[in-house]
Amino acid sequence: MSIKRISELYKAKMYSDALREVEVDLKSKDDCPYLWLLRGNLVQLSQEPPHLRLEEAENSYIRSLALDPDYIEAMESLAHLYDIVIPDKKRACDYARLALRRIELIAADMKQIEIDNA
Repeated sequence: MSIKRISELYKAKMYSDALREVEVDLKSKDDCPYLWLLRGNLVQLSQEPPHLRLEEAENSYIRSLALDPDYIEAMESLAHLYDIVIPDKKRACDYARLALRRIELIAADMKQIEIDNA
């Protein structure tokens, strides 16, 4: 399945269908951090299958971040998950700080490019 099709299902709020497609794609692309992040989001949004729990979303985000330690969206998703869904304020703050540090590095790099090219 293509990312485009999964995106269409997601936008149509057909979360269970999108989750099934992501699961299929992960069988051949289990090293793709984006798919793991998307899986975590869809696990939370999907009403099916009922055996998926919030820990599955958590594990998906953790896998995404393990595959790409600089993946800000995975850090952000974990921060929100621990802040609101699985309350753990320490973990929420840890991931929020991690994301902020990465964002600050990116901002400094972009500022330097702007200065160098002014």
